Amino acid sequence: MIDTGGSGQETFEDGINTDSLSSAYVAGFFDGEGCVRVLGGDKTSYVGIHLFITNTYKPILDRLKNKYGGSVLLRNKSTDKHKTCYQWRLSSKSEIKCFILDIIEYSIEKKPQLQLGLQYCDLPTLTVNRYSKHYKEVLELQNTRKQIALELQQLKR
Repeated sequence: MIDTGGSGQETFEDGINTDSLSSAYVAGFFDGEGCVRVLGGDKTSYVGIHLFITNTYKPILDRLKNKYGGSVLLRNKSTDKHKTCYQWRLSSKSEIKCFILDIIEYSIEKKPQLQLGLQYCDLPTLTVNRYSKHYKEVLELQNTRKQIALELQQLKR
């Protein structure tokens, strides 16, 4: 990555800057390579949302990280038959919500999943123990989160 002299935009060695990643391009890329996943559910009370894009071309994932946050992780090392694979991941509800709001109008294939992701992000965060006066509300929220997870699973079949 090369800085362009304090302009606030980051430019990479190939001359493409993070501003050139249009929302429409990112939506298309996410439609083809991305995933909305709500983790947890049946066997645990923890339920969390994550967005992923897995790809072998790391520079585009680095650009997404610079534009939207998150992290880029090594997924699989290369072998004789496969290239090295990387994964860009968002797990912060605020980053996920900003990302979804930026691309949802351009998304085609993953729009229903993004809408469910947005519903999940809009749920309040309540964590209390079972003796709290808000315990019933927390159980209702957990059930709503689990329902969103089930709906996402159904969309992927």
